[in-house]
Amino acid sequence: MVTLLNEKKITKAGAVTIPLHLRRELGITAGDKITVSVVGDGDLLLRRNTGHCILCGRQEANLIRIHDKFICHECAERLKQIIDHEKDNERKGEGNVSQ
Repeated sequence: MVTLLNEKKITKAGAVTIPLHLRRELGITAGDKITVSVVGDGDLLLRRNTGHCILCGRQEANLIRIHDKFICHECAERLKQIIDHEKDNERKGEGNVSQ
């Protein structure tokens, strides 16, 4: 589904500014690389090639994409450890409650 959020003017240099609220929502920052493609009858499609981890800021090509946000493998592993630790604590807590 495509939603028209903003109409933007192309500068003389051919630049288009991505609105701030979209950059924030998608975690796009300066230095992120995009590919511009022509689709259909002349529509332009912007696709992000690289991004940065929303947790640590690391910029690399091999990021995990979740709901149009990126996290690096190191942060993903850290999140998994935190979640596993929390689950262990919940199990231990449940065992104590039932006794």
